[in-house]
Amino acid sequence: HVAKVVISVKDQLSMKTSQKINRPSVTLREWQLDASQKCLGQFASGKRVWVQETVTGGGKTVFGRETALDMYESGMIDLIIILVPSLGIQTGWLNAFRGSLNATAGVNGNYQDDTQVWVGTYAGYKSLCNALSLRMTKGFLLIADEYHHAEREAFWGQGVNTLGKAAAHVLMLSGTPWRTKGTIALLE
Repeated sequence: HVAKVVISVKDQLSMKTSQKINRPSVTLREWQLDASQKCLGQFASGKRVWVQETVTGGGKTVFGRETALDMYESGMIDLIIILVPSLGIQTGWLNAFRGSLNATAGVNGNYQDDTQVWVGTYAGYKSLCNALSLRMTKGFLLIADEYHHAEREAFWGQGVNTLGKAAAHVLMLSGTPWRTKGTIALLE
């Protein structure tokens, strides 16, 4: 059930802005705006995990970026960690944040302190964990892109479970929400 919001979540977040950031000029699709407001409302009410399933090419990355930027700008989080299945998708996320927040792919496992967005592959999640153990954070958002790859008992699922348990909030994105075997990490 989604709680009824009298003041839009975007307005609530803007009232308590802790850090203004440069945002790309983008008009969100109706589903992106609706889903982002519902997601932020659920996070504000204590829910930790949001699952967003949208067709391939439907705008999941833009939805994820805008939701993450709202959370960062409002002070809900001070770090965004994104797990992806491939280097190509990693590059897409790095480009998505270009011009708004400092993003890094953590070359050789080095995630700099002056960055607010860390993008790593599921296979390299241990580097993210190591870097996170060295950084003070008041809370971070984990975005698990193409989460259908993260079968709980598989290596990729271990990454989502490990980082997901430490995250203040988790945003799970997929254009392929079905699996033929196993259980997806963090989902019951």
